[in-house]
Amino acid sequence: MTRPDPMDLVLARLEGEPGAAPEDIEEAAKARSMPEVLHRLYRKSADPVLAGVQLLALDDYPNVNAALPAGWVGFADDLSDGWFAIAPDGKVVWLARSDLRPIAARVMAESLAAFLKLVMAGEQPWLASPPSVVDREQVKTVLDAPPSWIDTRPAQPYDQLSAAQHRLHLPHVFLEILERTDGLFIPGTGAMLFGLSELVPEPTVPSPWNGPAAVDIGRTADGRSALLLATDLPDHKADEVIAVAAGQSWQSGTVLGPLSTVVLAWIKEGRP
Repeated sequence: MTRPDPMDLVLARLEGEPGAAPEDIEEAAKARSMPEVLHRLYRKSADPVLAGVQLLALDDYPNVNAALPAGWVGFADDLSDGWFAIAPDGKVVWLARSDLRPIAARVMAESLAAFLKLVMAGEQPWLASPPSVVDREQVKTVLDAPPSWIDTRPAQPYDQLSAAQHRLHLPHVFLEILERTDGLFIPGTGAMLFGLSELVPEPTVPSPWNGPAAVDIGRTADGRSALLLATDLPDHKADEVIAVAAGQSWQSGTVLGPLSTVVLAWIKEGRP
């Protein structure tokens, strides 16, 4: 038995909506090629508003897509400060208008049909806090009452923390950790965060200011350096941790994720 097309099921719920004229769709698509599923949506409804999602008017489609990275197809507005787009892999992502880099995109659904289905169900995942924000709060909670399987040290005085922050351009998320412990060691895995006196600037990362754009903040469980980015770069976000082996360039290192997510994972992995 043939399974129904998920997009057909979604479009069936838009009965009665006036569709766009095929020639208008084709004209808009000259600015940025549309996937077939988006063609089908416009043919079914030219202007639907679904639980905080407004399909782009065809007149606006070229201008919005001109601002997006090549290969990304913007198709809707969140009626606030972001756009929805179909990424090159077919996933639907949300992009803040203030940061349209692919690295900053948040995945909302695996496909346009899946995205429309969850929106029709009243879900608005773009309004939820990003996982990195949730992890940031959780790390602070854990370090306020450290578990027995991690080694912590008393934090350094605030004036020393402040001086190091300005000298090394330490992101505030790292400062929040240093305010709770001067370094961190996970005996179960060997992963560690350096204390204040052990932090070393990484001069090979291009910096937009007079000072380092990355700092060597520790070691991964397999002995690689953990570089923390202090600024956004074209393909990286500030607060990202990159694992770099001896003799390896930072560009070819492994992105581990946001600092809080990495530290939280290290703590969990070290649990006996």
